[in-house]
Amino acid sequence: MNGEILLESKEARTQRRPRFLSSGWTLEVMAITASIGCMIAIVAILLKMKDRPLAWWKFFLSLPATVAIFATAAKTMAGFAVAACLGQYKWMYFRTNQRTLSDFDLIEEAARGPLGSWILLVTRPKAFVAGIGAVTVILALAVDVFYQQAIEFNPIDVQIDDGNATFGLAHNYFSTAISSIAAGNVLMIEASTPDTSMQGAIYKGLFDTVAPSAFKCTSNCIWNSSYISLGFASTCSDVTASTLQKYNATKLWSGLEAGGRGSNITTSGGVPLRATYSATSFQTVISVGGISLQQVAIANKDLTVSEAIEAGVGVTFSPKIARIAVFRVPSDLQNFVIKANEIQITECDISLTAYRYSDMSGTGSNLTIGSQQPIPLDPGIVLPSILPNSTAAIGRNPVVFNQTGLDTTLTASLQDISALNLLFLSPRFTGNLYDGESPTTDGINQGVGDAFRSGNVSDVVWSMTQSMTDHLRSSFDATAPGLSIRPEVFVQIRWEWLVLPFFVQFLSILFVLLVLLGSRQAWDLPLWKSSMVATMYHGLAFQTSGVDDNVATLGTNVQSVSEMEALAKATKAKLQ
Repeated sequence: MNGEILLESKEARTQRRPRFLSSGWTLEVMAITASIGCMIAIVAILLKMKDRPLAWWKFFLSLPATVAIFATAAKTMAGFAVAACLGQYKWMYFRTNQRTLSDFDLIEEAARGPLGSWILLVTRPKAFVAGIGAVTVILALAVDVFYQQAIEFNPIDVQIDDGNATFGLAHNYFSTAISSIAAGNVLMIEASTPDTSMQGAIYKGLFDTVAPSAFKCTSNCIWNSSYISLGFASTCSDVTASTLQKYNATKLWSGLEAGGRGSNITTSGGVPLRATYSATSFQTVISVGGISLQQVAIANKDLTVSEAIEAGVGVTFSPKIARIAVFRVPSDLQNFVIKANEIQITECDISLTAYRYSDMSGTGSNLTIGSQQPIPLDPGIVLPSILPNSTAAIGRNPVVFNQTGLDTTLTASLQDISALNLLFLSPRFTGNLYDGESPTTDGINQGVGDAFRSGNVSDVVWSMTQSMTDHLRSSFDATAPGLSIRPEVFVQIRWEWLVLPFFVQFLSILFVLLVLLGSRQAWDLPLWKSSMVATMYHGLAFQTSGVDDNVATLGTNVQSVSEMEALAKATKAKLQ
């Protein structure tokens, strides 16, 4: 065996120095323990922040920086212990058998960095214990990258109750209308008192100028519950056939008779309309009419409505307000003739109703209502002239709607409802539009006929009631609190990326334990580790007799590490 060496025999060493078990692994044990502690700290931090908002991290250093510090400390401490153990292992390696002198350098270089460790693995693949240390040093190169990949920041929309998301609700409708005392009828309204703002909402809805729904949202908002609000609804149907069958359509709208033709007609629902024309002169294009649907039921028939209400004796009031009808026919600007097959008559009932709003969301000034479910109201109970806040008000009576299916009690003023009814029957709403020379007998009353010139009549009336509902909700006598939606960065932990750091830590612990156990068995071998001075003090003695002159023995007269350190401090040397 060429160039092989052997540490001097245990007998020779024990003859020259006393037996002792060195306790010089204190720093290495502390380092590997600190490394384990850093790993535990990293796991604890990641578990605490897993699936939590990044804002929860209050330390003055950022989360990645804190993890990086612990990761660097863990790798550095483990690397220190592994390097020291590799340095000591080379002495143990030569103690057990004859080795080539180059192995001394191989193991020492492995303790110094990844390149030496790679060379050791390639040239000495069967060196099991040293191979564990070498693999640990190589894999430690990728640990930092894997730690970085383990932490991921994802922006997620979260719902926050910050009071900035509100949706207006109306549980009461009390405005300015009061009964006319002089008329002696609770349903007759003083001319100067109707709710003009609600009238404005009616015109807005009819002429497609509906204001945005009453809500507040600073950014993105959501309402997770359902909410009840008082409003208005319309139910429309095409009554053309049922109305015309009462009349002789050929006679009234054939266009064959001389002079005026057509007639004032009444719909199947009882609404009077104007449907006349005069060939080559004029024709009715649109006629809007209305009737009252208000119904007051009195338990005691001996009392008047006013007396029964003030006495608080079983008076109920229907939520229905009015029925309007629209007669519409295309213009014949040449002949001014109404043809029966071109007539369209639509009836719409307008009433108070409850709405259940749900699945709502808002973005800036845009509100999306996923579900707006109407809940028909049963007749309400009419109370004496006392408002809900117990303030006396002459000529104003609450109508209370409290029925199964409602989450809250809804209240409306009898006088305000009556004022709306009077508006729908008044010339400001009903009237006729003509093409050609308008008949002087009908005056110039046109009502809101222009609103029905185009489009679907049902849609126009629905838009009107929605405008009324939105106006009512804008009173904000109740609110539906919502949640603001804001993007927030959450911490996601990808644990699979920690497999390599944990594996490197495991190899470090395993290698340190193996070397410590081997060192305990080699109790007479001082802990020279990677000391260059220790290497210099080990002389190389070749055999002077024997078959192979290339076998040598490593030996030293230094008895301990402390003795070596004392000699190193006292000895001076110069390179020749």
